[in-house]
Amino acid sequence: MSDLKGIAVVLASWLLLIGPVWAQSSSNDFPDDQYDWVELRRGERLSGTIRGLYNEELEFKSRDLGTLTIKWYKVVRLLSRKPKSINIYAGPTFEGIIEINKDKVLLTNSKGTELEFDRSRLLTIGGSSEREINLWTAKASLGLSSSSGNSDKTDFSGTFSGVRRSAKDRLSLDYLGRVSEAENIQTSDNHRINLKYDYFFSPQYFFTPLSYEYYTDTFQNIAHRNTLGAALGKHLIDTKKTEWDASVGPAYQSTRYASVTEGTRSTQNSATIVLESELDHEIGDRTDWESTYRAQLFDSSESGYNHHLVSTISYELNEDFDLDFSVIWDYSRNPQPNSDGQRAKNTDLTYMIGLGLSL
Repeated sequence: MSDLKGIAVVLASWLLLIGPVWAQSSSNDFPDDQYDWVELRRGERLSGTIRGLYNEELEFKSRDLGTLTIKWYKVVRLLSRKPKSINIYAGPTFEGIIEINKDKVLLTNSKGTELEFDRSRLLTIGGSSEREINLWTAKASLGLSSSSGNSDKTDFSGTFSGVRRSAKDRLSLDYLGRVSEAENIQTSDNHRINLKYDYFFSPQYFFTPLSYEYYTDTFQNIAHRNTLGAALGKHLIDTKKTEWDASVGPAYQSTRYASVTEGTRSTQNSATIVLESELDHEIGDRTDWESTYRAQLFDSSESGYNHHLVSTISYELNEDFDLDFSVIWDYSRNPQPNSDGQRAKNTDLTYMIGLGLSL
């Protein structure tokens, strides 16, 4: 009899221990009402309406607190009462009632069929055509410095980045420019535009059928440089806080120089191989690190290979504005001499501080 009592005590203790854990994995403990529900990692629960999930941020309209933007990694459970449209990484779009926990996404469609996906493959919630704007993210950053007295200096820099990302593809547009003047004499004037389209044909690999770069830098003796190419890429790291992509592919480059020595062609065309790396890492809740590196290798022209690196630390001041600290490194193995025979330095190193606005 004492043995039975001991077993009963052990079973009761075990049930008390696993009961809360089991309850957390079930949607039955949410109130049976008409509202969507979200549970955060510290146990807070909110009822309201799921507006959408885009770029690792959940937009949720709470009945009591209004519209909230919640970091996706802080959400441990999510339940919808009405059908939602979801985009799965490297897969089609599905629609139905969704229930999401720490690891899985469970969707029940209009026919009553249940589908299950790994949570890590979920890209968006609610990515319908009328919410196309939500597939886009954009940011502009401006930096300006000026001094007068013993020397008059003015320095202006600007960046822009726009990305449209869906379950199957990604379109990105980037701009980087800098203009400087000292004692009424221009000391720098360079601009770079990058346009790229990526198609995700598997969870790990993507194809870039179009990659275009325009670059001008009169102080590097480059009037215009156009590079058109394609590439094959791989997601090296794809987690909640870190995304790291790398790609390689052939390209065709046409360069027109601002001036050249006598007997030298002002335009050079060449084939090259382009290497690219893009890293986006969340250091903290308010601090991000983005780094982009491009190299043009085995260039058949006389200019040889060149490298370009932009590394930026962004600190979030509020929901709209960031403080950006950037380091820009450019290297050209063999700069083309100008008409006076002068050759630009191989390396340019620039430091920028700017105020960024999320659009």
